[in-house]
Amino acid sequence: MSEYWIVANTKPYKEDLACINLVRQGFKVFFPKIYKLNFAFNKKNQILKPLFPGYIFVNVKQGINWTKIHNTFGIKKVLKLGEKPCILSEEILKCIKKNCNSQDIFTKQIENLKDGDKIKINKGKMGFIDAIFKEFIDHNRSLILLNFLSSKVNVIVENNSVETYF
Repeated sequence: MSEYWIVANTKPYKEDLACINLVRQGFKVFFPKIYKLNFAFNKKNQILKPLFPGYIFVNVKQGINWTKIHNTFGIKKVLKLGEKPCILSEEILKCIKKNCNSQDIFTKQIENLKDGDKIKINKGKMGFIDAIFKEFIDHNRSLILLNFLSSKVNVIVENNSVETYF
């Protein structure tokens, strides 16, 4: 294994700072992000958030001292198993990267949903509701199945409030 990816835990809300400082030191960094719905002042808008808040992935070549990552501004610690860093498997990395675009923004679309897939409905300040996808009605709406008061209820929701589990 000539190079591998390790998991670094960042300080709160310092993922961007940690990425900039690691790139300056010559490391390759993978920091996936996702657009999330945000509700503020009774307006709904999308903001770019970390896919894994507080964590970034750093590529390390064999023989490079990975401990200098630990001392980088924005990094809290490198996740370790015993004395060795926690290595991200290639399968997991490929799975995440295949659903990201060239700017590392996670773009798994709801168009790929099938009958029976587990989803969550974003209700803003009220949080999320777990549901089961049934079918698309049109471009803007979907039919879902909710467990409501111990009975299953078919409900029509807007597609922009549907989020997938990945």
